[in-house]
Amino acid sequence: MERFEKVKFKHYCKNESSKVIAVGNAKDFIAAYDTIDEAAEAVSKINIGESKWGVISILSPGESKEIELERVLYPEEDSWEFESGN
Repeated sequence: MERFEKVKFKHYCKNESSKVIAVGNAKDFIAAYDTIDEAAEAVSKINIGESKWGVISILSPGESKEIELERVLYPEEDSWEFESGN
């Protein structure tokens, strides 16, 4: 079995606001809400498979979240070519 290289990303978010917030992958702010119920209802309408986030979290004021994401580097991805826009 072939093994591939991996890259790990660690993201941390702390809600220092007075609102309940939704965050994607513990790094992207999605929205702020007055209650956890409002946030839960809104987040339940997001299709994770069609979003850019692997994890969506709801954070109450003062709450924090840390996640670790892993990306496998496949052989066809280990060289990049950049084209000049000129």
